Formats: sequence, structure tokens, C-alpha cells
Amino acid sequence: HRTAHRGPAQNPDDFRARTAETGRNGGVRTHRRGGPVRRRDNPDSHEYRRYMGHKKVVQTDLLPMLINYCNNPELSDVLLRLLVNLTNPAMLFFRSELPKDHAGRRTYLDLLEISHTYKEAFVKNSDIWSALAARLQKIMEIDVSLRMEEQNLVLERILVLIRNVLQVPANPQHEKIVDNDISIHDQILWALHGSGLF
Repeated sequence: HRTAHRGPAQNPDDFRARTAETGRNGGVRTHRRGGPVRRRDNPDSHEYRRYMGHKKVVQTDLLPMLINYCNNPELSDVLLRLLVNLTNPAMLFFRSELPKDHAGRRTYLDLLEISHTYKEAFVKNSDIWSALAARLQKIMEIDVSLRMEEQNLVLERILVLIRNVLQVPANPQHEKIVDNDISIHDQILWALHGSGLF
């Protein structure tokens, strides 16, 4: 009786099963292999990326896991790479041009809406910034000449993640901001400042 090799997810149903293994908040299961799924996404519909956004995998799994496992270099690096990938600007997938066709435009707006939910998640899970600040500080304490390439990549990924989150455009209607409210963007900046990152 051979054990079947679990290769990349080949269809949405297989992907849904894999997503369920990502490790529900609570740490019962922590499925560490996410790379192949990302590489299989449809370049036009971005089905997997959107599915993960709608299932709130970043909010319920990736951010809590990164906070809890920030001192585990192997796992935290995988999580950081996933977060950088999933928070990439929506416009990046359309070569910096708004799609002109109806389907493309709908996909873009969906990805943009997902980006807004991610930005909110980084406010609600503000401990993430302290965890990343601690990781960054450890790397910065190492002399540049002694740093390994992987440590420089982690440093770069943290900075790219910050950029990705900050450049999500404001959406006052979605945020339901009134005159005295602090915007999501300002809350992010405040959390970054409080964490010591800036």
C-alpha cells in the first residue's frame, strides 16, 4: 500500500483541501508547504489568490502563525514569503495598467478589496509589527560583512511587506470614516511607530 505523493494542488477542490491544512488558528496543524499552490494560480483570474483572500487565510492563519513562530527561522521565513506574495499590489498582476475588459476589471477590483481586508488585518493583529521588529533588530545587530544572504533576504522581505501594506489605497467608504476617526493607514503607521520599526 503506497503513500501517495502530495504534489501541487491541481484544481479548486484540491486547493480547498490544502487550504484547510494551512493550520487553523490554534496551532493544531501547521502545513508548511505553500509554494507550489502559488505557482499554479491562473494568471488571468488569479483564482487561488482570490480564494485565499475570501477564506481569510492571512487573517486566521498566516498572521497568527507568524506572530507565534517568529523565533522559528524556517517556518517564519516561509510565512513571510507567503505574506509578501499575497499582499503584492493588485496592479502588479496587470502590468501597472487597469484592465479594460469586464472580467479583468472585476478581478482587479476583487483583488483590491482583498488588499483592503489584509490592511485591516495588520491593524487588528498589530503584534505582528513587534514580532517583525524583533526579527529585524536581530539581523541588524549582525555586522553587514558577517550577514548571510538568507538574513539579508529576510530583511528585504520585511521591508517589502511593509511597503505592500502601506501602499494599499485608502477606501473611506469601506472604512466608514467620520471626521474624528483615524484611518486604517494612520493606524498602521501608528502601529509601526509603536513597534520600533520606524
